[in-house]
Amino acid sequence: MPVMVFHSKNASFHRVLVGLCATAFFLFCISLQTHLFWSADEVSVEEQEEQWIMSKEPPEFSFVVKLLTYDRLHSLIRCLDSLAAADYGDNEVKLHVFIDHFPNQDHSTSFKPPMLAQQVESKLKESHAILDYVHKFKWAHGAKEIHYRTQNAGLQGQWLEAWWPVTDHEFAFMVEDDMCLSPLYFKYLKKIIQTYYYDPSNYDPIVYGISLQRPRFVPGKHGNKLQVDDATRLFLYQLVGTWGQLLFPKPWREFRLWYDIHKSSNLKPVLEGMVTTGWYNRSGERIWTPWFIKFAYVKGYFNLYTHFSSENSLSASYRDKGVNTKKDAGPDSVLIGSSGIQGLNLWDMRPLNQLKRYDFCFHEVKQGMLVQNAHDIISIVPSFQENGTIVLVNALDFPEDAIRNWLCQFSKFGIRNYMILLDDHGLGKDLSQRGHPVMQLNSRSIEKNIHEISSDNISHITKDLTTAQAVMMVLQAHYNVWLTDISTIWLTNPFPRLHIGNHDMLGFAEATGEVFTGFLYIKGSQRVMTFWRNVCKGILHKGYSSTASFMNSDHKRSHLGAFIGHLMATDTINFKFLSPALRVDHPSAYKNLTGGPNSRIAFLTGVHVDESFPSMLKGFGLWNLDGEHACIGVFC
Repeated sequence: MPVMVFHSKNASFHRVLVGLCATAFFLFCISLQTHLFWSADEVSVEEQEEQWIMSKEPPEFSFVVKLLTYDRLHSLIRCLDSLAAADYGDNEVKLHVFIDHFPNQDHSTSFKPPMLAQQVESKLKESHAILDYVHKFKWAHGAKEIHYRTQNAGLQGQWLEAWWPVTDHEFAFMVEDDMCLSPLYFKYLKKIIQTYYYDPSNYDPIVYGISLQRPRFVPGKHGNKLQVDDATRLFLYQLVGTWGQLLFPKPWREFRLWYDIHKSSNLKPVLEGMVTTGWYNRSGERIWTPWFIKFAYVKGYFNLYTHFSSENSLSASYRDKGVNTKKDAGPDSVLIGSSGIQGLNLWDMRPLNQLKRYDFCFHEVKQGMLVQNAHDIISIVPSFQENGTIVLVNALDFPEDAIRNWLCQFSKFGIRNYMILLDDHGLGKDLSQRGHPVMQLNSRSIEKNIHEISSDNISHITKDLTTAQAVMMVLQAHYNVWLTDISTIWLTNPFPRLHIGNHDMLGFAEATGEVFTGFLYIKGSQRVMTFWRNVCKGILHKGYSSTASFMNSDHKRSHLGAFIGHLMATDTINFKFLSPALRVDHPSAYKNLTGGPNSRIAFLTGVHVDESFPSMLKGFGLWNLDGEHACIGVFC
């Protein structure tokens, strides 16, 4: 290569020459940049995405394939060949093969007849052939490890003992031996990790990984058909996959510890209303999926799933005869080849907050269902209201367990057009993330206004005004309201037997003349809004407590129902009184019902929500929570 030597005698000439060189280099860079910019139009979107994937390196992470096999050599060969043929670029990918052993029978404890000598010999020959093949198999993409078990672990042991992530940057891709992978599977998973694990704007700890299998199964009994629109490429679904599941390290460690605690405590992964509970009852600890399903349900976690055209996927299970299948069923999907799918952009990964979420019933779990003002109601309510009506559940000052139990009871009835009125911001955030519509008003500012007019019963007046203003916000959005609260125990869905007609309001009347606010219908009409506006104004009046207390002698109770009754006496509101036979007004009366609760009874009222509340409801069979504050079942 020629070398230019500069002499100090002619410094000005040297400076000019250096300047000319720098200018020429700058113009060359501009030319090159322009050429690259225009040449990008000459390649397809898919090619641009693939170039981006292979050129833009994510933070360093470790990727390991965990291949689980047992006694299907022909399946294993097919699986290994597909893994070896995938495109890994310059990335290092480890391969760990776990070979399960056939059961070694202990004749002193086994009730099964012992295997004959030739059966043992055949099993050994089969296992050793698998071991020999894996030992000789050339894996060119990274380190290979073989784990040959001494005893039969079964599916649960194979899955759960295959991985403990040593860092938060190690990812495991779980593969069973009757699977085949697309040549593009790794490139796709690499971009998933970049996009939904390392990109802060898309990261959410509730996402535990991605399944590459084509989704078809809904475990919730009577759930929706699994169906998404054609434009969807990715969505979130609570169900874990078993045919090509990428696991994120943090949630998997959390699950392993959760599993350890529960199994050591002899707790079972049982969820009422789930098909997988039937699997567990039949197979017991031989399977692992019911454990992870219960974990994901309790924590509110989700899995990413792909959705490509027709029956295409990045992984396919051949469903060969084995532990879970009695005969060969053939591939469940059509593998996507190395050229992708014509006319479809595989690499389209939308922001996480734009992906739809689905629960175990394949009901969509709406996000952002947190209402703090009238504008929020207008934008959110249309997605869950029914017939222009909302059930507004007053949960102010009630304990968390009572609120969660109430929601479980509602899910049993299939009622979805409700909104929870809360003052606990932590609980409100959690419930809204789980798809429950939540209304949170600024009770501090409300309480400040009340301090200016009264010093008595501040907490109760604040609660009354917060409740009244919440109702007013819904009415102003032109929806009808069914007002209820956590202390009103719903025994059934009352709506099919109620006829509202042209009435402005509908509810129970107390003997004192006050209106029972534990179940009260308020029509969203102009006349009723005018009346309700007077309710809100009256609560802020200095004489509110004394006016209401004429009808309600218990000064520790809310006065809202009494005040409504007081205003109704001088108003033309068309109020329909419900039959007292629809409710039992005390737990002891409910307990003493001859022959058990009558199906005509819709409500249990007069309940004090205190420390004895859970045990009382358990005695009535009305407690729906497990030890982790989660519903005991999935009710589709």
